[in-house]
Amino acid sequence: MIFSSLQNVYGIIRFAFLISDQIFRPPFRFFLILKEIEFAGVKSIPIIAITSIFLGMVFTLHSIRAFSIVRMEGLVGPSVVLSFVRELASGFGALIITGRVGAAYTSKIGTMKITEQLDVLFLMGISPLHYIVVPKIIALMIIMPLVYFFFIFFGIIGGIISAYMYSIDHNLFLKDVSNWVDLSDVILGVVKSSVFGSTIAITSCYFGTTVVGSAESVGEKTTESIVYTIILVFILNYLISALYYAIK
Repeated sequence: MIFSSLQNVYGIIRFAFLISDQIFRPPFRFFLILKEIEFAGVKSIPIIAITSIFLGMVFTLHSIRAFSIVRMEGLVGPSVVLSFVRELASGFGALIITGRVGAAYTSKIGTMKITEQLDVLFLMGISPLHYIVVPKIIALMIIMPLVYFFFIFFGIIGGIISAYMYSIDHNLFLKDVSNWVDLSDVILGVVKSSVFGSTIAITSCYFGTTVVGSAESVGEKTTESIVYTIILVFILNYLISALYYAIK
């Protein structure tokens, strides 16, 4: 179990280095990148909106219960927005994209491998990594910061709705947000989102290329892909946050 895990981690790192050698090489397949942006970004907006609205509502609910004890309801909005900007938007956005997009990448590439489509590309003189994997990585690195901002926007809407139910209007909710949240917090979230995007794409595509045998292997590797991606996201989340506070 431990040996297998270490082997997978080594494989992911090695795969990342292979991709880094391919990502800046022409031809640049803009059509494929746009196609992946549509799949990973545009089609993810509904689930991002629903998830972030209800997360904002429940987080605001807990904040109201806590701050109302000391009669500091004016801090509910700033604490909710700051939490979304620094952690919740990038982290939960990454988890959602992992479940929806990362799993699809692994299963798609795995299916292409067992049906020998990757071998056909290679025989045609086309690098499977450059043709299939690189557009996915570039697309996720682009859309994840956008997902981050959408998550914040809809999360704030959910927070305002929840606060309004407890007689806290939107003016009070947003009153001191600018004093709590600064540009460095937003930059932190954008950096995290971009790193998470590349991590999701690299890990899910790696496990897709390790599929062997039958369709059963596709399911197994898809599950492994999701598990490893989530673990890596949490580890990177801590490391980036620790570096941010060390610098700040």
